[in-house]
Amino acid sequence: PGGGGGGGVGAVLAAMVNHRDRIKVQENGCRMLGHVAVDNPAIRLRIVEEGGISIVVSAMTHYGEKSNVAWCGCRMFVHLAVGNAHVLTRVAEEGATEAILRAMRRYRTLPRVQLKALEAVASLAVESRKLSVGIIVRQLIKHEAVEAIRAAIMSHPTDAGIQERGQRALAAVEACLG
Repeated sequence: PGGGGGGGVGAVLAAMVNHRDRIKVQENGCRMLGHVAVDNPAIRLRIVEEGGISIVVSAMTHYGEKSNVAWCGCRMFVHLAVGNAHVLTRVAEEGATEAILRAMRRYRTLPRVQLKALEAVASLAVESRKLSVGIIVRQLIKHEAVEAIRAAIMSHPTDAGIQERGQRALAAVEACLG
């Protein structure tokens, strides 16, 4: 990853790479990247160009048993994949769709992770349809997004947030799939 600037993106990514064995660095790195990506297209592009997608996917994979890393990673992808077909394509190519759906399956009983993962899937689907990014559609099919969403909805029948976000994600994915 490159140097500083850009809200510290380069420094955050470098810390995540240099301290892969420190869970708090991974968790806080994902959190920070999600925070700076909100409403900032230039920062989102910088995160992508400096390898941020694969770094976050790696953190989510390496610390798969830690729900905070999964939550922060999903949150980062909610904010990253907005309004830019190039960024959205890279999200799919670098394994983020799979990482998000893996988090949904792994943390089926944790509403907090389910909510953020459902948000991420909905965001990917909506942006994919809006920007005509077909690779996301293929990834959603390949990694069985509809099944994962339905499982989340069924696992939390009394959680209004999961029901609402689950239905939104399901509608977005189904609209994508045509």
